[in-house]
Amino acid sequence: MTTKTGLARTKPNLFGVPSLETAQAIDDSDKAAALQAPHYRLSARMCELEQQFDVKASELRAAFVSECQEILGEADE
Repeated sequence: MTTKTGLARTKPNLFGVPSLETAQAIDDSDKAAALQAPHYRLSARMCELEQQFDVKASELRAAFVSECQEILGEADE
């Protein structure tokens, strides 16, 4: 609705309750904030798994190098 001056009227805020549009905006904001928590947990778990992978890969590389050195050491004898 517009007044004679062309300015839009704001909806009344009855009994301290926000308008439906405001309530919807609050709900959307809450959903966005709520979705950040599982995303954070996923990111943290992925970092943890990457670290575990790096440790295991390092152990496997060390075992491979050690085994190759043993084979090459035996071949020299």
